[in-house]
Amino acid sequence: MLAYGHPTSGLDDDCSPSARGRTSPLQFAEALSRGWVVSASDFEGLGGPGLHPYMVGESEARSILDLVAAAPALDGVELSGLVGLWGFSQGGHAVLFAAELASMLAPDLDVLGVAAVAPAMDLAAWAGTALGTVEQGYIATIVVAFADAHGLDLSTIPTGIGLGYVDEITSSCTDPTGQSVAFEDDLFVSNPGTTEPWAGLLRDNSPGSVRIDAPVLLALGTGDRLFPASFAGEALAILCAPGTNVIPSIYEGADHTGVAFAATPEILDFMDDRLAGAPVPAGCG
Repeated sequence: MLAYGHPTSGLDDDCSPSARGRTSPLQFAEALSRGWVVSASDFEGLGGPGLHPYMVGESEARSILDLVAAAPALDGVELSGLVGLWGFSQGGHAVLFAAELASMLAPDLDVLGVAAVAPAMDLAAWAGTALGTVEQGYIATIVVAFADAHGLDLSTIPTGIGLGYVDEITSSCTDPTGQSVAFEDDLFVSNPGTTEPWAGLLRDNSPGSVRIDAPVLLALGTGDRLFPASFAGEALAILCAPGTNVIPSIYEGADHTGVAFAATPEILDFMDDRLAGAPVPAGCG
């Protein structure tokens, strides 16, 4: 079985892949043709009670793993308990956390491999580099979601301008403020990546603190402006530090969306090899 984590879609119920008719990305067709069963969670809060806890690692992990655990109850589905985790962007962040927490949250599952495509990694560092760019819309979305998830006073970190975007953040889809935040808009009183309690929460919800037993394929594109291939060294250092075996794969010219499609054949070959018991490529860790 392949468990898929979707990219950022927004915080509102109407933003869920199910609600938007995007439950079956084109990449799934090839996976299904190879005999894989594919699960794709909407993530907690997207279509269910409460606000979506965007980039909250344990929530994402539970969403991924709970759906896998429930799949055997479906009529006509025979599963072995072997699972590959595959995610893109926010979904890459999600499957890394799912792999880190699988032994605790789903001890009966055997994770064969992990494919993380352009994943969000060091959230605190991202917060610092995103300020003053259109990417700060993503950081504002994280802050709004963290405030809701942890009962924090949201007014302590955004400026008045930033607070003015909250309704839009909670009701718009995909990049919730990407079309309206100007580069020069001052959304934060200070950098959330260095201001507590936000900095601690960003660190706690960044993958890489726990060794993943399964091999990890990390796919990045040189044309990706959000999580570029130049980020590979940093991402490898983070994931390899606890001893995870990470195999980097760089796609020349692929932008953030393009790398998700370009990497699909390699990801499915990687998962087929893990299922067949082929030797694991040497990476780091």
